[in-house]
Amino acid sequence: MFEFIDPVSGLTLAGCGRYDGLVCELDGKMSVCGLGFAAGLERLVAVMKERGLFPSLSRKGVYVASMGKNAVAAANRLATDLRGLGIRTETDLMDRSLKAQMKYADKTGTRFVVVIGDSEVESGKITVKDMDGGDPFETTLADGANAIFDRL
Repeated sequence: MFEFIDPVSGLTLAGCGRYDGLVCELDGKMSVCGLGFAAGLERLVAVMKERGLFPSLSRKGVYVASMGKNAVAAANRLATDLRGLGIRTETDLMDRSLKAQMKYADKTGTRFVVVIGDSEVESGKITVKDMDGGDPFETTLADGANAIFDRL
């Protein structure tokens, strides 16, 4: 028999033990070896939150929205650069409207959204919107991945 006890709170988080003869006590006929295990998920979550070990529920990653043929190629290049830096990045693969892309980015909990249209491709400048309510910032298309990386 053993237990996992949190040393700080003293709460038992999980336990295990042998229960030989339990079936015989309940049934009266059979003698069967038994093993049991239990874990208190609510306690485990409480301890994880207390220690800062619970996964963050904040927004993560980048969504690169595009409008226009030239913009799709630029969006794919930026997404590749972001992924190369280890940043979760999505782009539109279904030729959705900008409104639908923005709705999807918000629904999936994306932190930053970059909208690339043909005018952004021509100017070489993009605006990155912080979906957590932060101020949008402008950067160049060439340095977009590094600028976003620096803000994560």
